Amino acid sequence: MEVLSCTIEIDKNLIPSRLPDWIIWLAFLVGLIGASALRLILIAKAYKPELIRPLWYMAVCCNMIFFYLEHI
Repeated sequence: MEVLSCTIEIDKNLIPSRLPDWIIWLAFLVGLIGASALRLILIAKAYKPELIRPLWYMAVCCNMIFFYLEHI
């Protein structure tokens, strides 16, 4: 009885690689801070209106960093 064997060549560039855990946690943390800052704008509007602008910039910057890290 003859045994048939098949060898498959796999291109290493086609296999997705996993990101390091610290990048995943950093993206989670930055996304959480950005989302929280957006929600805090509504609270700041009622109690401390001078915090609206810093919270807005923090939220926008965190979202930009989050989507950049997701693109890596």
